[in-house]
Formats: sequence, structure tokens, C-alpha cells
Amino acid sequence: MESLKFEIASASQAQLQQVREVLATLSSINECQISPYSSGYLVSLEGINMKIHPILTSISSLGIEAERLFEE
Repeated sequence: MESLKFEIASASQAQLQQVREVLATLSSINECQISPYSSGYLVSLEGINMKIHPILTSISSLGIEAERLFEE
């Protein structure tokens, strides 16, 4: 199983719930966790064959900017 991490700038609880809901519609994502991170939120995803572009597009369709984080 793969894991991907994204950072979201500040967002309301309602917006975070929308992010959870929109990511749940992507069949490649098995698990989604959102937690406080730096000055925003960390979105941790686990799944199989996840594609970056559809994930970022889904989040940005809500008017929320997300940036992929790369693990060192």
C-alpha cells in the first residue's frame, strides 16, 4: 500500500469535512487522516495506485489549496 501526504493551509472544520468527503469518492484511497500541522493541516492518505493530479484537483475544486509533501 502506498502513502501520500499533503499540506492544506488553514481551513474551517466544515472545509476539512468536505475534503474528507471528496477524497472518499476516489476509489484508490483506502484511508484518509487529517491532523493539525505547522500553520495548517496534514492530509495523510493510504491506498493503492493513487494518482497525485486527481487528488489535488478534488481538493482544489473546494477552493482549498493543497501541496504535496515529500518524505526525506
